[in-house]
Amino acid sequence: MVSELLRSGRAARRADPWAAVRFWGGIGLVVPPAWLGVLLVGRPGPQHRLLRRCARLALTLAGVRLEVTGLEGLPAGPAILVANHASYLDGVVLVAALPRPLAFVAKAELRGHPLAGPFLRRTGTVFVARGRDVRLPREALGAALAAGRLPVVFPEGTFRRAPGLLPFRPGAFTAAAALRVPVVPTAILGARRVLPDGSWWPRAEPVRVVIGPPLVPEGRGFREARRLSEAARRFLLSATGEPDLARARERMGAATD
Repeated sequence: MVSELLRSGRAARRADPWAAVRFWGGIGLVVPPAWLGVLLVGRPGPQHRLLRRCARLALTLAGVRLEVTGLEGLPAGPAILVANHASYLDGVVLVAALPRPLAFVAKAELRGHPLAGPFLRRTGTVFVARGRDVRLPREALGAALAAGRLPVVFPEGTFRRAPGLLPFRPGAFTAAAALRVPVVPTAILGARRVLPDGSWWPRAEPVRVVIGPPLVPEGRGFREARRLSEAARRFLLSATGEPDLARARERMGAATD
């Protein structure tokens, strides 16, 4: 906690206070009507159109310019999106960027949250228990897909301030192989600079979303899930230009053996 406060204090001294006022003011103006709109609109299509407009307006008011490339490769049918996780802003960015209804995978504790819970349940969120090797509930994923939503998974499971792609958890890739639906790797660039972990002082910088080619399962089981995971990881490393922290950990572990 002390280190986070010190980092936040240093960021505050470097930050433009008016940029922070604009950022949080823009977000704060849009969140209440978006929350209420979701409770009133139940169908995924109209609901996502509402949320997408709200997310784009929030980013514009916050001074964050959004660029999206690769939309032409987004499958028209069922798919599971896997994205790198860099900031609390990632969800807003993906809602603003993608034209189809989404179903985010989130920790189970949020289901009962008094404010976030109703919103997340209404938007088809797939809730999972915490744990490195947790399995994604295929029934819930199947229901999201059947409703026309694209499940969104952050396979790193968390994010941190320093750049780098953390090790992947296998759940999204195991589920994709079992359900025989493509995995779409989606890179988020710039969100970590806009709102880094441990700081409430944002920067008005552009954010880019790069949608990769669909990775189609060729079989089922662990080996196929691993192939999908490795292919998605190669794309995200190339698109983000960030270091591979999983390989770095493997090298450190080998050096200590």
